[in-house]
Amino acid sequence: MTRAVIVASFALLVACAADELRPADLQPGTACAYCRMTLVDPKLASQIVAPGEEPRVFDDFGCLRAYIASHPQSERSLVFVADHSTGEWIPERDAVFREDPAIVTPMNSHLVAQRTARGGSRD
Repeated sequence: MTRAVIVASFALLVACAADELRPADLQPGTACAYCRMTLVDPKLASQIVAPGEEPRVFDDFGCLRAYIASHPQSERSLVFVADHSTGEWIPERDAVFREDPAIVTPMNSHLVAQRTARGGSRD
């Protein structure tokens, strides 16, 4: 086997392993990894999942944004967000965020996420 084939095989294995990461089930009393407040509304939650690490859960997208700004993430980590309409966990890359002043969020970011058409929306 040539070195190029070995490197390519390893890269494919890592990519496949990253796709196997799944969001964790939220437990009662879960605290936000940034502000430490208890998660109240699962439809506003998000989490960072990485191989070999405990999931980091956030109660507000503002907390997620602040955490990521101050904590560089591994290329193997995935961010999942709750679809505000359904409560379903979706990969962040399949979500669109909007600010809605009418929606009260724990840290007053007023940010909510929804699945995009690219992510398989059922419009």
